[in-house]
Formats: sequence, C-alpha cells, structure tokens
Amino acid sequence: MTDGFFVVSGPTRFLFAAGDENLPIYLGIMVVLIVAISAVVFVVNRVVHRWRYNSHASLFRGLCRVHSLDRKTRGLLKQLAQHHRLAQPALLFVEPKWFSPKTLGTRFASQQKDLMELAKRLFGKKS
Repeated sequence: MTDGFFVVSGPTRFLFAAGDENLPIYLGIMVVLIVAISAVVFVVNRVVHRWRYNSHASLFRGLCRVHSLDRKTRGLLKQLAQHHRLAQPALLFVEPKWFSPKTLGTRFASQQKDLMELAKRLFGKKS
C-alpha cells in the first residue's frame, strides 16, 4: 500500500508520510544537512587545491617535471635545499650560487660532479 511519498508496509512507517505535520521540519533538516555537507566539501576541496597547486613543494615538483629530472636528481636537489636550509627549494632553479663548491662543504664531495653537471644543465654554465 502506498501512502504519500514512501511505501508504508504494515505497522512500520518509513520516515514520513503525506499529511504528516512534521514534514516541513524534516525537509528543513534535510536542506540544512545538504547545505552543511556541501560547505564542508567545498572548503576541503579549496584547501586541497591550494596545497596541491599553490605550495613550495608543488612548485618544486613542477620545476623538476619541466626539467625532466629523474628521482635520483630530485633527491639530490632536496638534499641540497636541506643543506642550505632553504624554505623554498625552488630557489635552486633560479640561483646558481647554491651549487657553488664553496658553499657545499665536504657533505657533497662525492656528488660534486653530479651537482656541477646539474648546474650546467639548469643554468647553461658552470657555477
């Protein structure tokens, strides 16, 4: 048997039926829940988007991708950024001074050749 919006079967009533005086309250609660859930999804989406596309890590990843750097080279650049305590690792792509042997010390002695080749690849000259 049908009665209103939902099927009513036996003594159990499903949610609400036609003519229920609480129908406007139920609908109001549903609308408020839908709006609240939509707002939360919107805010979370904005935060994720900003983190993914407007962050120092994202810029660094993008520059590595544009320069076709492999995983080993990206790791070396991350180590270099940590060594220099750069808040923005992408600075390595615009300031050749970070590749200078004078600033590297002994930590990168075994990787000196790789760093010089990378600097030449990024800046077109030996730094």
